[in-house]
Amino acid sequence: MTISTFLDILHFNDVYHVAPAKDDPVGGASRFAAALKSTTAQDPLVLFSGDVFGPSIEGSVTRGAHMPDVMNALSINVACVGNHDFDFGVPQLRKLLHQCTFPWLISNVLYEDGGQPPSPLKRWHVLNHGGLKLGVIGLVEEEWIQTIPSFPTDLVYHDFIEVANELSTMLREGPEKVDLVIALTHMRVANDVKLATQASTAVDLILGGHDHFYYVSNSIEIIGDDDGTQRQDNLKEVGYDPEHDVPEGTAPLRIVKSGTDFREFSQLRLTIDVDAQGKKYIQHMTAEHHSVTSSLTPDPTMETIVSKVSDLVSSHTKRPIGYTTVALDGRSSKVRTQETNFGNLTADLMLAAYASLQTYPAEIALCCGGTIRNDSVMEVGELTLGDVLLAFPFTDPVVVVRLTGQQIWDAMENSVSEYPKQEGRFPQVAGIKVTWSSQSPPGQRIQSISCVGNGDSYDLGGTPLVLEKEYCVVTREYMVLGYDGYTALKVPDDKLVVDGENGVFISTIFRRFFLGLKYVNAFREHCTKHGYADGAAVTEPTKDHVDHLVASIARHWKKEAIGKTTHHGISLDEALHGSQLGHPSCLDDDNDEEASSPLYDDHELKQSQQASWAQRWATISPTVQGRLVQID
Repeated sequence: MTISTFLDILHFNDVYHVAPAKDDPVGGASRFAAALKSTTAQDPLVLFSGDVFGPSIEGSVTRGAHMPDVMNALSINVACVGNHDFDFGVPQLRKLLHQCTFPWLISNVLYEDGGQPPSPLKRWHVLNHGGLKLGVIGLVEEEWIQTIPSFPTDLVYHDFIEVANELSTMLREGPEKVDLVIALTHMRVANDVKLATQASTAVDLILGGHDHFYYVSNSIEIIGDDDGTQRQDNLKEVGYDPEHDVPEGTAPLRIVKSGTDFREFSQLRLTIDVDAQGKKYIQHMTAEHHSVTSSLTPDPTMETIVSKVSDLVSSHTKRPIGYTTVALDGRSSKVRTQETNFGNLTADLMLAAYASLQTYPAEIALCCGGTIRNDSVMEVGELTLGDVLLAFPFTDPVVVVRLTGQQIWDAMENSVSEYPKQEGRFPQVAGIKVTWSSQSPPGQRIQSISCVGNGDSYDLGGTPLVLEKEYCVVTREYMVLGYDGYTALKVPDDKLVVDGENGVFISTIFRRFFLGLKYVNAFREHCTKHGYADGAAVTEPTKDHVDHLVASIARHWKKEAIGKTTHHGISLDEALHGSQLGHPSCLDDDNDEEASSPLYDDHELKQSQQASWAQRWATISPTVQGRLVQID
């Protein structure tokens, strides 16, 4: 008679805010830590399925540096990465992962020349736990990789089903001889179902992220759900039954998605038996859904860490990140009634951030004036992170949608329909020139719209918008949901190129932009002073892809610049791309912007310090360019 083995797992995914929310389930890292410790699980594995370093306001400020201490305190055994963990580029991700005390996985996105992921990421990890030998792999979908601007071209996606079958065979039949294979995934539930059905003999359990709902597949018993109410409520949140078209006779699917944002997690128990061939398998499995509510007493150790996070974020907001040579007009009375230079900068950065998408590169940016909330003029001088967060406090992400010219026209009619009221719907745009009349009836005010390509002058007007043609437009999720009267932007899911769960905050885009300006211009200055021609004398190690990326930046300069140039002659695209390439070795620690200086000799350093680094390397000079032309 075989004695069953039990394995307890605590699983969670997609966590962003360490502070609790106002309404239950309040979440927050401190109560979450207390909830994990209070379960009845016996010697559990703690597994995480990606997205922790962004997007959040804190992430925009620290570039994810506030999260390793939080995650380390949760006793995680192994994790896989998610799309937003790449928000500030592979070099920054590597830096953050090195600060974690547990392994991170990505099994199917590998360097083309070596078949390995960026270090310290691993393709698989083996755990010896409770008398079991477990192989853990991390799988992601191609769809979200395609939504990440400037994703490294030498990182190649491999089909997750093929990789699952390959690694399962290697882990089971190779030297490791594992008993079970667990896949931590960061992909939509439809792809999890595809993995479960097409790799059923390879993967025993799928623990997923990316989706923010709670979902337990039908073969798993839900504790406390005797009448099936919990399962039905879960399916309502999902919006459909992911297993509705799974063929009869398919092996039981074991898939769990554990919600989001430190508000919930899963307690799982696996009953493991041995078949006639001596192979261990999951005979039965239960799932218990835990919500993190205000009734929980915060864990004191995590509370101390969260307090330090708050101090860290507060200190970072006071640091300079850039310098403006012109006053930036964010007054509500202006951004809600006319084109402004701050509105142009915002729309330009939104457009540039997604102009490099491979399948559907963005052509137009549409932002509403109500997005800019500082209601003030930022005078000439240094800009801080606090200035950016004051201007952009919202946490709805930037999205990319495919719209017809008619939809764009209708959206622009809405944008000026309430003028002269100072309504938030008034537009700030990039990539188009709009001529309109305030004296015409609402709904008939747009006189013309023309498309202005990268590098072209708005004064020349561009080419007329074609109503039947489809364009790729960057905007806010808030507007795509139809708010502020933007019903023309509401589109079916198949028209979303970058959806809300893949998009980033405007504050994050600003942060990337100023980082890129700093990196690229500091390196250019360093090369000039040392006689390098655009970095040509600097070589890049052939095997290390991310430690010394100076040569990559230098090569990028040699390409034809795309987009509007900054005060330094660096295009917006170059700056945003430069931030993804990583911290150049000619700068000191990039955690301390105000202290960073190039590694010059004393004489050079003394000369360079006559101006702040922000003024030397991260200067902007946005202007009003005639994008919104009122004819009366």
